[in-house]
Amino acid sequence: MLELRADKDTCKTCKTRDCYKGNDKAPGCPMFEFPMAMENNANCNLCGSCIKSCPHDSIRLTPRIPTSEFWSMTRARFEESFLAIVIVGIVFVQNITMLDFYPSFLKSVEQTLGIANQDIAFTILFIFAMATPVLLLFAATAISKRFTGETLRNAFARFGYAVIPLDLASHMAHNLFHLLAEGKSIYYTFMGLFGVHLEGPTDFVSDPTIQIMQYFLVIAGTLGSLYTAYRIAKKNYGVSKALSVSMPYLVVILLFGILNFLTFTVRMGMRM
Repeated sequence: MLELRADKDTCKTCKTRDCYKGNDKAPGCPMFEFPMAMENNANCNLCGSCIKSCPHDSIRLTPRIPTSEFWSMTRARFEESFLAIVIVGIVFVQNITMLDFYPSFLKSVEQTLGIANQDIAFTILFIFAMATPVLLLFAATAISKRFTGETLRNAFARFGYAVIPLDLASHMAHNLFHLLAEGKSIYYTFMGLFGVHLEGPTDFVSDPTIQIMQYFLVIAGTLGSLYTAYRIAKKNYGVSKALSVSMPYLVVILLFGILNFLTFTVRMGMRM
């Protein structure tokens, strides 16, 4: 929801490039980013050094519409999109492993594959979970490119960013359980360092309340990803083609959202 950007007109007249190199006010950019050329914050850690060192007060940290960066960028990177879609599978497996039925589910995977090793069975399951979203997005890209004429690689790179809101929301929903259902154990453990033994409930709020919050996060993430995919299509192919180009991606994203939503209908197990 925040972006760091520079006034390009001001930067064109700058001779020092202190924002990148640094000066006596602040060090150079630790991420080797040049604010004038930035169009996304993927490699910016918001340290603020460039803001302090800029002699022309050209750089600003301003609010923006969430997800807007994904449809406004002009240089989509295949490796970033590939990672984003792989994370869909990683987060899903992470959620599945916390559910009460997971041990019996993994056992059935072992029996189905004829493998008597739990680690190997999990590895196969993990690879399958990562590969499936990638294949689905490639399938959506193959269908969508009929309306665009773009190469499969370029189209995949452009739309892979659309799943990031859902990735983030699902991961937050997962850890929300640990924070709100197990959070008090941090205090108990900390006091134990001083020889004070404490016991009691570890939750801050009830399980049903946590589930409602998880549902809200997943729904918000799904809607954010759906909207992002549509806006990417609208920006690059125009209003007339936006829906037809984005429709295959919308279907795949909605499927991801439903699967993530369903995982949170089952109570997660404690890690303590």
